[in-house]
Amino acid sequence: MKHLVKSGFVVFVVILLGTSAHAFSLGTAGDYSAFIFGNFGATSSDVEGRLAAGGNVNIKNYSIGAALPSNSGNVLVSGGKLTLNSGYIHSGNTVVGGKASLINAGHDGTVTSKALVPIDFSAEETYLDNLSASLKGLTPTGTVAYNNGEIDLTGDGTKNLQVFNIKGSELSSAWGLFNSVKNLNNARLILNISGTSDKMMSMDFNLGDSANNVLLNFYDATRLDLGAIGISGSILAPHADVYANNGHLDGTIIAESWNGGMQINNYLFNDVFPPAPVPEPSTFLLFAAGLGGFALWRRKRS
Repeated sequence: MKHLVKSGFVVFVVILLGTSAHAFSLGTAGDYSAFIFGNFGATSSDVEGRLAAGGNVNIKNYSIGAALPSNSGNVLVSGGKLTLNSGYIHSGNTVVGGKASLINAGHDGTVTSKALVPIDFSAEETYLDNLSASLKGLTPTGTVAYNNGEIDLTGDGTKNLQVFNIKGSELSSAWGLFNSVKNLNNARLILNISGTSDKMMSMDFNLGDSANNVLLNFYDATRLDLGAIGISGSILAPHADVYANNGHLDGTIIAESWNGGMQINNYLFNDVFPPAPVPEPSTFLLFAAGLGGFALWRRKRS
């Protein structure tokens, strides 16, 4: 009977632990505002945080790292060539696998070319591909309604990870997206978005929640077009070539390639989850009564 009581206690503990949210990390990419597996090309804008690209970086009238504190380590990593024509690399060092060409450009830290880059982009790509597929498989916690170009999200208001499945075709034609959850408890939001080619050309994407808490998972997209819009949240699109003209992204972009002048601001996804709500008092009482009953029954049989 002793092992039975112990089993009941273990089940009780497991149920308590089961209230915790799914925990996951963007890995190395989580420290970067832009993390691109291939080439990065942009003109007349900036990445406020860190930039890493496994291929070539070709930027003009551009700055990197302006929102970072001084001496922030490696703020620009390029696995291929770097060409910066007019601009500035702030707050830290630059490491380039190929040749580094800075034309009318300045920098705060060191610039090291033809170097062994500190990131294994192939390994990170595999990890992030798997992460995207894993997030796709999460059970939705809320519902999505499509109402004549408006997308309404309704969550359960209790879990510290809220998951929604959104059709890419609906997102492409939407003019507005609103978060109708009244009580998120500072939850993280995962939006799993279907479709191989998605466009968000005219819709500002702001859920009214902290940009650090939102992750848009374009798990199938091979092309992503972002127009002159504002997006509050990070984007995980590991297979996509991104074309982003004007506007701004308040979050991390993870993609196959990047082309365009959209400003990328320094908002990193927060993968430290808040405590989950505790079970209802009735749950505690039920298990306490059960354990007490086991103990009483055992004494009577002694």
